[in-house]
Amino acid sequence: MTQPHLGRRAVALAATIVLAVAMGTLAAHGCDGNNTPSHSDPVTGADQAKRDSVRTLDDGNSQNRRNLVILFSHSTDGKLEMCGCEANQLGSLPRRARAIADERAKEADVLLVEVGGSFAGTDDISRAKAATQMAAWKAMKYDAVNFTPDLLLLGRDRLAAEAAANGMPLVSVALRPTSTPVPVPAVAPTAPPAVSKRLVVTLGGLRVRVIGVTRQSQIKTGVGGRMVNGRPENPTWAMFTPAELGVEQIEPERALRDFFAEEQAAGARDFDLTVLLSDLAFEGPGSGADLADRFAEIDAVVSVVPPVSAMTIQNRGPDGSAPVYNKMLYSPIPLNEGKYLGKATLAIEGGKIVERRVNAIPLSAGFADAAEVRGIIESFYARVRDLPGLEQFAAWKFGDLAPENLPGNAYVGREVCQDCHKGTTRQWMNTKHADAWRNLLLHERQFFPECISCHATGVGAPTGYKVDKMTPTLRGVQCEACHGPGNLHVVNKGRKDLIRRAVDEEFCRRCHDPANSSGFQEPKVRPSYFAHVLTGHQDPDAEKATRQKE
Repeated sequence: MTQPHLGRRAVALAATIVLAVAMGTLAAHGCDGNNTPSHSDPVTGADQAKRDSVRTLDDGNSQNRRNLVILFSHSTDGKLEMCGCEANQLGSLPRRARAIADERAKEADVLLVEVGGSFAGTDDISRAKAATQMAAWKAMKYDAVNFTPDLLLLGRDRLAAEAAANGMPLVSVALRPTSTPVPVPAVAPTAPPAVSKRLVVTLGGLRVRVIGVTRQSQIKTGVGGRMVNGRPENPTWAMFTPAELGVEQIEPERALRDFFAEEQAAGARDFDLTVLLSDLAFEGPGSGADLADRFAEIDAVVSVVPPVSAMTIQNRGPDGSAPVYNKMLYSPIPLNEGKYLGKATLAIEGGKIVERRVNAIPLSAGFADAAEVRGIIESFYARVRDLPGLEQFAAWKFGDLAPENLPGNAYVGREVCQDCHKGTTRQWMNTKHADAWRNLLLHERQFFPECISCHATGVGAPTGYKVDKMTPTLRGVQCEACHGPGNLHVVNKGRKDLIRRAVDEEFCRRCHDPANSSGFQEPKVRPSYFAHVLTGHQDPDAEKATRQKE
């Protein structure tokens, strides 16, 4: 079953979170008490010259050690929660909310930020997910959200309304809304959202200035047409530039240079620490590392693209590191699809950062759902249930294959198949495929298009399962889900060339993908799938013998 989520962004961001902080060389890999990868790097005397070139922090009591915790999320890709297809899945906004609450309960100073990669798609369900995610951010009390072009897929007018309703703290120095509406039908921008160049968050006695930049130059999305194999059939592919989305994009280095010049001219000194939210590349011209090197005003960079390798950083320069990487830390755990929550801990002593750690918190079942956010998610499902024509949002997983596209072919249901295949039908009834529909009922997702695509037969096809009708004859993963529509096979007295007789692993992976069926990817596990599902299906002689006995 496919996890309820937004359509995946065509311009996918890297699946690893990079956190850059000022001081010290790249932290060595370690492990925290939760057995999650972490970094720890006390600043040593060898780093004194580099430390002195960077502005130090004054926490109001320089003799006391204090911790600043930065919790960060990125590349959620609209996945509100895990699908529940298998045990021990990570993720979900309600779990994230609980993890955040737990961290706030044990840490005095916590900064919560969203780096980007949140929304995708312009259809009704995708936009409902985006609005749901914003409501969840409000409940979790996010301090800052990096304003990136993907947010505009919600529609500039609706983004403005939702941001205002949820008090959303959008921030960017490089992406500014324009006042002139742009007539893009899929986005329909009218009023621009409110975006701040800077936000100052006060945590205890520490004032953190948060700013943001982005590298996204365009957003690609498909609109119109039925879904075939997870994509719209004959869609109107739209490439939206920032200007078409109703915003002006400024080159990040120039944007930062102008911003810091304005701040200096204004004499602004209402902050102690500057954090940059960024989806720029890790290194190279115009990268996050490059900007961190060019602007001493930047103390920490929360970014999204990892270095080529840890050795690239460790071996850079004659002393094994370069000044730019004094600010760089990265977590090797992918924080995408809402499976993890990033956590960075900065230890400040004597007005300086003396230690830093960063790790990824896996959002496992150990985190009970936060009730408020669970209620927000359930309200979303209730709204989706009432949408008309839900099957238009469902993917026809095998719509690009034959016999699915033979003229005049149609799905008939297993009751028709079992007239000639009684033995095979009995064998099928002992497989998990036969229980696929019941699993949807257990999770109350029998109406959700992204789930039913792999839990009913022919979803998205003209003669296949219909969401609004709950077509009883095609519930579950029946014969025709694997072998294709059977109408022509039946009316032509079992002609074998009108049905798909054998399937391979690649065919199965259309539903048994890594996100929803991780066991299928394991070489030691995969044979058991085939042994259980395919017994009696692939041996024509065995099928013939079964028919003779019957």
